Amino acid sequence: RAETLRFGARLIINDRIDVAILSKADGVHLGAASVRPPDARLLLGKTSIIGASAHSVQEALQAEAEGADFITFGPVYFTGSKARWGKPLGLDALREVAARVKMPVYAIGGVNSERINEALSAGADGVAVISAVLASADVSGSALKLVNELKERRNHQKEGKSL
Repeated sequence: RAETLRFGARLIINDRIDVAILSKADGVHLGAASVRPPDARLLLGKTSIIGASAHSVQEALQAEAEGADFITFGPVYFTGSKARWGKPLGLDALREVAARVKMPVYAIGGVNSERINEALSAGADGVAVISAVLASADVSGSALKLVNELKERRNHQKEGKSL
C-alpha cells in the first residue's frame, strides 16, 4: 500500500474484501464466484471502487445493475491463465459489452502490447494483463512497454488521431 501511495496509484485487491479492508485499499475486484457488488459495497463503503469479472453480456449488465464501478471482460483472446473460462470471447463480444454498459470495461485474457489497440478500438476503456508481464523474461521492460502503448494511444486520441 505504501508503494501505491508513493506513486499516486490506486490499489485494487483481487477477490479478497478482508485484505482490501486491512490494507486500506481503494477497492476490490470480484471474481465470478465471489460475493456480489452490493454485499461488497456494504462491507467496503460507498467510496470504495468495486470491479467485477464478466464473461458475457448478461454478466456485464448484471454487474452494472448491482452497482459495480467497472468490469473486466474476457477472456478476449486465448491465454492459459483464463482457459478455465472457456474459449476466447473475441473482439465482437467485447464491442457489444462496451456498447451496452455505461461503466468502464477492461479487456482481459491474452492482451499484450500488440493487441492493446485492437481491444481499445473495440471499445475497451483499458486492459488488464497477467502473462503479458509476468511470463516475460523482462518483467519491468514488458510493463513499461504496455504503459507506453497506452500513453501513446491516449495522446493520439487527444490529438484527434486514430491508430
